[in-house]
Amino acid sequence: MPSLESLPNELIHEICSHTAFELDWSDGHPLLALSDTTKHLRSVIEEYSRVLLKRQANLDIRLPKKVTTSTVSRWLKWVSNTCWYCKKNSKRRAILDPTIICCSKCDRDLFPKMTMTDAMRKHRLSKLDLFTPNEKHPHLAPLLHGSYVCMGSPATMFAKADVLAREKLIQGQGKKRRKPTVIILDADLA
Repeated sequence: MPSLESLPNELIHEICSHTAFELDWSDGHPLLALSDTTKHLRSVIEEYSRVLLKRQANLDIRLPKKVTTSTVSRWLKWVSNTCWYCKKNSKRRAILDPTIICCSKCDRDLFPKMTMTDAMRKHRLSKLDLFTPNEKHPHLAPLLHGSYVCMGSPATMFAKADVLAREKLIQGQGKKRRKPTVIILDADLA
C-alpha cells in the first residue's frame, strides 16, 4: 500500500510548500508534525527548510556534523520574525491581512487603506454602507477591513479601493435618473 514515504521528494516538497508560510501554530506547525513522524520525512523536510532559508533569507546553511537545532525550527523562526516583502526584522502583521508578517512601511505602501472616519466623512458613507451585508444592503459583499490600536483605542481600517468602489456604487444608487428632454427646433416645425 502506498504511503507518504513512498512519494518522490519533489512531491513531498510540493505538499510542504502549501504549509511553509502557515502562521497559525495553535496545534503545532504542520512541518514540525510531519518531520516528527519518520526519519525519512524528517530528512526530506529538513532539506526543504534548508532550501527555503537559502532562497528566502539568503542564509547559506551547511550541514553540521552534529545537528543541534533543526532547520525547520530555524525556518519557522525566520518566517515569523521577518517582513515578507522587504526582509527586515518585524513581528508586526499587516492590518488588512493578519496572516502576513509585514513592517509598517510595506503595509502602508503595499496595502492602501483609510480609516472608518475618513470613509464616513470624505466619502459620505454610513456604517451600514461599510459593514455589509445588513438590513439596508443585504446583497452587498463585505468590505476588506482590519483594526489596530492607535493611541490606546482601536481604529478600523478599510481597503481604499474597496471604499472608493462602494462609494461609487452607493452614490450611483442615490441619483435619480432624469428623463431625457426633447428639444424641438423651429426648423423642424416648418
